[in-house]
Amino acid sequence: MFEYEVKLSLDGFDVDFLKRKLCDLGFKHISHRFEEDHYIDFRGCVNYVEDSALRIRIYKSSDGGIRYKLTFKGPRSSMDVKVREEIEMDLLDDRLLEIFRKLGFRDLIVRKVRDEYSRGDLKVYIDDVEGLGVFMEIEVLNPESKEAYMNKLMELLSSLNLSGRPLIVKTYLELLLQRGS
Repeated sequence: MFEYEVKLSLDGFDVDFLKRKLCDLGFKHISHRFEEDHYIDFRGCVNYVEDSALRIRIYKSSDGGIRYKLTFKGPRSSMDVKVREEIEMDLLDDRLLEIFRKLGFRDLIVRKVRDEYSRGDLKVYIDDVEGLGVFMEIEVLNPESKEAYMNKLMELLSSLNLSGRPLIVKTYLELLLQRGS
């Protein structure tokens, strides 16, 4: 599966207005949850593939449920839109994270509160990222082309009065490391 996504900073934007506008545009609010992402630092490995990532995500839903997911993220194949292969699997608990730590791997952590919205194949996330601020992430899995994704993206941004805001293709982890957090 290939994921196409970009982020936008919502600094100075009325986030509650944005959430209402998404619903007015036919998006369904899917969930409100806390996510803690543990990126396993493989950079010291002999066969490390540059720009790839292995993440263990811990989902904590507002009803108290906890889920775990392991995700491999391949190298990006585009620099103007984040396009990368993803392979995911559910985990029963966080024991795999403990195994990586016992093997000497360091994990880099990103924490966020996420609201998820969906309309058709388009997913929108409103993320309040610890140490960074509030962002909107717009994602489509396996679109027919980059151009098709960009058309959907530009149409949505125009509908939300967000046209002209800089598109961000860096990950939250890259943004945190860049900031020095």
